[in-house]
Amino acid sequence: MIIVPTEKRFDWNRPPFILLLLVFVNFFVFFAYQSGDDEKVENAFRIYFDNQYFDAEWPLYLEYLKEKKEERLLKEVKGLYEDEFYDWAAYGMLIDNEFFDYLKEHEEQIYSDYDKRVAWYEGRYEVNKYIDGLSTQLGLFPNHITIPTLFTHQFLHGGLMHLLGNMIFLIMCGFAVEAAIGHLRFLAFYLVCGVAAGLSHAVIDLESSTPLIGASGAISGIMAIYVAIFRLKKIEFFYWFYVFVGYVRLPSLMVLPFYIAKELLSFWFDKESNVAFMAHAGGFVTGGILIFASYLINKNIFDEEYIEEDQDVDPYQNSLNTIYTSIAKFQFKRSLNEIDAAIKEFGSRFELMQLKFNLLRINNNEKALVIPLISYKHVNQHELEFQENLWNQYPDLRSQIPTDQLANTGMRFANKGHMEIAEEILDALKSNNSASDEIAVLAKRLSVLFAEQEQSIKSKHYEELANQLGFSNGKVG
Repeated sequence: MIIVPTEKRFDWNRPPFILLLLVFVNFFVFFAYQSGDDEKVENAFRIYFDNQYFDAEWPLYLEYLKEKKEERLLKEVKGLYEDEFYDWAAYGMLIDNEFFDYLKEHEEQIYSDYDKRVAWYEGRYEVNKYIDGLSTQLGLFPNHITIPTLFTHQFLHGGLMHLLGNMIFLIMCGFAVEAAIGHLRFLAFYLVCGVAAGLSHAVIDLESSTPLIGASGAISGIMAIYVAIFRLKKIEFFYWFYVFVGYVRLPSLMVLPFYIAKELLSFWFDKESNVAFMAHAGGFVTGGILIFASYLINKNIFDEEYIEEDQDVDPYQNSLNTIYTSIAKFQFKRSLNEIDAAIKEFGSRFELMQLKFNLLRINNNEKALVIPLISYKHVNQHELEFQENLWNQYPDLRSQIPTDQLANTGMRFANKGHMEIAEEILDALKSNNSASDEIAVLAKRLSVLFAEQEQSIKSKHYEELANQLGFSNGKVG
């Protein structure tokens, strides 16, 4: 379940300097610092596996986990080993500095031969050098908490999608919070929430050697502050709960129990997830405590003018909100009427037509919308994929698409890299005995695109077809 506020828009009279700085730092750290991690891991694994250190150390690693009574981790790594995910098992061994200390205490069990032990020491220290240089070493290790890592873990991310997801949520809530409470207070609260999130995660398992990284705990705190700032004021939220999506207006504080319950339930029942749910909950609770405590100390902490300022609601967005609300209540007939009213007011937008198509499909009355949707010109990537699905699901309707619209659709698919569909459309144009001009233009475009992909046979084939239809003689252009 996702619930995010959409009430406020950027107000450049109150520029979010700290928010932009935080976003920049997170991206800079990821691309300038963390980008070298893959090469370091590759070098470490090359030495580790080429010299068969993994095979030599594996039995001791199992004994080490048994002695520490790490039953959950022991079961997990055994599963990785049985499934032949040796890299993942080895990574856990290499980032655990206590395990290396354990190895040194039991070195004779690794290699009884002195010369082999010396060679192992040299190789293992080389491996450790690469591992110690990884950005995750600045993550928060529950079994070894330090003051620096309470802060540094907040600026590290496990991948580009992890980073983008966090930054999107930070931006959606952060600019309004910064405008409402001020720049320095926003920065201080962000960092404190991140620290509290890290500690909340660590206290659940103080023996864990798996590092926590990510800004989501701090961002959860900012979300709580957003909720607290608007208190009982009804604001607009976007929600996504499985198949139910839409916008709803409700008192801001009502989100608090939903969010906390979601994170706690996920923590208790989604044991296999690598998401730090308690970090989210800890950051969220800390954000709420911070803002309420600050308000008790200073009643003028908020920029009330900004909070109470009503912003223009996009009429189209408001119309969508009404439609989604009806759908969520299973009032499908009412939803169809609202969609028709929106189409009349705002035009046949793809989003509205797609919503109507999905509702009509419940009663198998959707076919009338297939051709308009397939032929729709200005679409994004997601909508183009929807058009592709329609093309594949309704082959009997292809012949009913007007020639000019079909040719334009083929060009659209070709230009977006959906070459197979574009070729099918070209074949459909040929089988329909369509005007040669449309076929020639599409064939020429396919020839150029296949040439760019270095598919010379197909490129030559479509070049010849275009020439046969008069493209090279200037009859079409």
